[in-house]
Amino acid sequence: MIGDVPRKLAELQGVYARVRGRAEAEVPTDPGICIHNGFVSDTGRPAKEKDYVTREIWYSTEVRGLLLTFSSDQIGGGEDTLLDRVRKVEPMEIKDDPLFRTLRKQTRTDAGEPFDEWLAAVRTDARVRGHRFLAEGHSLDSGFRKPYFTMKLFNGKEELQPPDPKDPDQYNMRPPLEKAPLTEAEAVGLWDVVTKTLRLRTGAF
Repeated sequence: MIGDVPRKLAELQGVYARVRGRAEAEVPTDPGICIHNGFVSDTGRPAKEKDYVTREIWYSTEVRGLLLTFSSDQIGGGEDTLLDRVRKVEPMEIKDDPLFRTLRKQTRTDAGEPFDEWLAAVRTDARVRGHRFLAEGHSLDSGFRKPYFTMKLFNGKEELQPPDPKDPDQYNMRPPLEKAPLTEAEAVGLWDVVTKTLRLRTGAF
């Protein structure tokens, strides 16, 4: 049986050669993709479509119960938009949670990239009144130069704690979350500030 270890090793070394560190506030100006604390350069490589997928999950270390996620790729999206799906699931949300409220649902064009958003006051998985904010861009027209992306913010999210070092099969359990960390106005304000930074990076392609 002929193996392909040399080919795979060469591919892996090629990726390593293109990876470098990146300061938190650094915005690269050459083609490639940003990763957590790093950058994978595409300089000198043929311009072609790649199935790049990036995902970031941010938990506040100072404010318990606050979670922000972002993901993007070239082959995401589908046959409908976030607002299309909202029309279908919103009645079910209201039926399951009488206090459920939609705060905002619209297409935003004031940021660097157009996207749909749905902001709702919900009962969270921590069983407290909180918020779930969703954004989705390029749902129907995603591609190499217009990546499909999603962003989510959870106010009142139950966190999964790391295992206890003394017993890896056990998790460090915190007391139940008593309330969402941010008020509604604070959550919406944070969301508006963050989403206005969404834009295609100059020189990314």
